Amino acid sequence: MQCYIKDRYNFATTHMLMVSDYDIVIDSIYDDNSSITVVGEISGIEGDFICVQGWVGIVDSVTPERGVTQITAKNILNAFSRPLLPAMGSSIEGFIAETLANEYVGISDAMYAMPYISISASGETAFITPDLEDGFWTLKSYIAKARRLKKVFVTWSVDGDTLICSISAKNVPVRTVDFSDSANRLLSESYSRYTVGKITAVDTADNSTIEYYAHSDGSYSTEDVDRVPGEWIVIATDAENMENAVAEEFARSSFSHMIEFGSGRKYDFYDLLRVRINGRVLQSYISTVRISNTAGQLYRSGELRVTLTDKMKGMI
Repeated sequence: MQCYIKDRYNFATTHMLMVSDYDIVIDSIYDDNSSITVVGEISGIEGDFICVQGWVGIVDSVTPERGVTQITAKNILNAFSRPLLPAMGSSIEGFIAETLANEYVGISDAMYAMPYISISASGETAFITPDLEDGFWTLKSYIAKARRLKKVFVTWSVDGDTLICSISAKNVPVRTVDFSDSANRLLSESYSRYTVGKITAVDTADNSTIEYYAHSDGSYSTEDVDRVPGEWIVIATDAENMENAVAEEFARSSFSHMIEFGSGRKYDFYDLLRVRINGRVLQSYISTVRISNTAGQLYRSGELRVTLTDKMKGMI
């Protein structure tokens, strides 16, 4: 298998390398790194793009030694983590495309411009505002938020010296993973007893409140019926973002587990799952997809933060 190094300034191919070992995180809600070992001692490619079998990442570090080089690569979204001033849009797809065009592709500073990106956007999903931190937001975090709340996905591909960015919403399928099936190999499982049963949402404009309740079918509403037990939490948000903020809190509770498995079947990032495990059925989704030359296709479902490192690395 070969990989290609693409220059970060013009996306021209600078190296074509033979891969001897790899563990690549294709997609993840976490900021997990990928590891690719190539034949030959290579240096000076930090910050450049790396392409392996259609996957595109960013070279974070290289360790050349004894005839090979170990490359550590980051998710491509790390190229779009510069703090930006508050902004608004009319649709999610249009807002992401416009931000890419104005803040990355067409900026006047040639040191940071990315004119090799070709952007296409389809659909007009209702706009959601970026989350601000210290008065700024990042496109990296906004893309993750749009994917999580509205199922708008940003995908990347390569055509010669062009980096193609496609932005669109998609219908996420529900798939069944049954661990009594020999095609699926359970590697690890972790669960949290933390469950949100009720949310009091406080409008920061006038301090008015709305109560939301979790129901036994996995849904939630303002109706005080068919409730499930759990923690009562309080969140403060503006009226425009209240529904999204409530949805995020209930989602974190619903997917508060982590199941790692290998499979002979192919699942896609963010596929919704109906997991049959140890005699029960669990609702989940694919939160990480990775490939390894030793273990094949590997998956992580749910979003339980098992360690402090996981919490710090979370993209969501």
